[in-house]
Amino acid sequence: MADTLSFGYVRPADGDRGAPVFSALSGNITQLNAHDHDGVDSDRIDCFDLRRAVVNVDVSSWLSSGSYYRKLVTAPTGYTTANGSDWGKANLRFFLDGGTKDKAEVLPKIEYVSATTFYLYSPFNNQAFNVLFN
Repeated sequence: MADTLSFGYVRPADGDRGAPVFSALSGNITQLNAHDHDGVDSDRIDCFDLRRAVVNVDVSSWLSSGSYYRKLVTAPTGYTTANGSDWGKANLRFFLDGGTKDKAEVLPKIEYVSATTFYLYSPFNNQAFNVLFN
């Protein structure tokens, strides 16, 4: 006897053969093709999981910090962290903005300051960055 799973997919039972298996397979393929991640016919995907935001860090106002320069960056609305070290679902990527290495991805040092801010460190005080939150 086949089992119907939480979102309506059918799992044939051990030993099922022929028509029950192909009927379940046909229904499952139709459901896979037609689902819309609304939480009814499949797991819900929140808009937060799909959106991206970019913060431009311009060349002005870098502060000296030892042998590096740093600048305070504020995260876009919706990107926060509770403990100052884990931005949850946000994946931060850093790209140079301008210069001979324009659009090159870099891995700068960052330091979390609050739930919505962090310091971005750079060896140069005249380099702009784009910070991609996704």
